Amino acid sequence: MRYLHKFTVIVQILGVILGICCILITTNWDKNINMYSNQKYTEENYEQIISKKNPENYNLIFYKKGCPYCKAAKKDILTYQKGSKYMTFFIDVDSKVGRNLVSAYSVRKAATGITFRKGRVNRYLYAQKVGDTYESKKSVLKVIFRE
Repeated sequence: MRYLHKFTVIVQILGVILGICCILITTNWDKNINMYSNQKYTEENYEQIISKKNPENYNLIFYKKGCPYCKAAKKDILTYQKGSKYMTFFIDVDSKVGRNLVSAYSVRKAATGITFRKGRVNRYLYAQKVGDTYESKKSVLKVIFRE
């Protein structure tokens, strides 16, 4: 009977440890998923669309999974993008296409937006650190999406 009680206590302790591990995993889960996977244009279809449609005006929004700057600006980016007339591609800098585009356009920080307007290419940092927090640069996002 005494061994059964010890066994029950051990099982309960293991259950608590397992629960804590699950909480830790799920709170950091978003660092491992594609931040913009539900968007129409991503690095997965960038080359195909650019080669077929050859748009004159479009945006590239670069991001990196786990980047605090990128994460802080995501909500504002999606809000501004909804009202934009420009096709916007969300590019993971760690993807094959992303690495190629980072090199081609000399992107130095993941939280970068690039605009293409009638042959002109402009590069912007769309987030910043203010004190201990990260936030989007709304004035820059307005330029990127309403330029």
